[in-house]
Amino acid sequence: GDVGALGVEQRFGHFFLAHVSLLPRFQGRGLGSRVIGDVIATADQQGLPVRLSVLRPNVPAARLYERLGFQTIGEEKVRFYMELRAGHDPAAPLPYRQGVGAIVTRDDGLVLGCEKTAAPGLWQFPQGGIDGDEEPDDALRRELREEIGTDRFRIIKRAGSKTGYEFPAAVRRAKGRRGQEHVWYQVEFEKSAGPELHRGDGELGDWQWMTARDLVRQVIDWKKLAYREACRLLDLPCQIPDELVSVRKLPIRSARA
Repeated sequence: GDVGALGVEQRFGHFFLAHVSLLPRFQGRGLGSRVIGDVIATADQQGLPVRLSVLRPNVPAARLYERLGFQTIGEEKVRFYMELRAGHDPAAPLPYRQGVGAIVTRDDGLVLGCEKTAAPGLWQFPQGGIDGDEEPDDALRRELREEIGTDRFRIIKRAGSKTGYEFPAAVRRAKGRRGQEHVWYQVEFEKSAGPELHRGDGELGDWQWMTARDLVRQVIDWKKLAYREACRLLDLPCQIPDELVSVRKLPIRSARA
């Protein structure tokens, strides 16, 4: 059956990506990146660039195109125009996406685990990217507001260095990033505050308080080492044994925050 719609026009001297949309149940699986990748490959065969326009409020779409290598070439009041030149090398060294992560704790030592809407059964700490020249503390407040629907929390501690992980090859191609690096925070909710997912952006579909050990058991493989390191940097008693994080050997990247 249909999964969405794609509109591409071959204009004089370039391909124009008019629109790409996916039905809700097919979103969050990397299909959009693959479809756009096919358009890019077709344009490359003819030595032509791919151009498109993005409405200014559509920040998620702009981030996707930037990850794929598109650059802004023009702006109007309500939209801006982007282009990916022919011959763009997807194998060129990819950057790490810079971001922030939050370990929300409470007095009994449990931490806040959140389940991804697009991947039921996979849990994680709230985390997200840093936009432009945004300060990490500001990014933290914005990301928690977007993901769990509240910014009513106080920062207990900020880690002195970053953790990072690398994506598997297929994910690197889809996201246009080698991996992610995060500045981690320990935070606590203000009195009477807590997750309000119905106020968030829908990326997270459920939450519960759990031990860090139980959360790491349910985290996608390539994040496990970084999550244990984040707990260590924040002096949190995670007690996560090696056998829980040895599913896949991936490096821990450390840099001063």
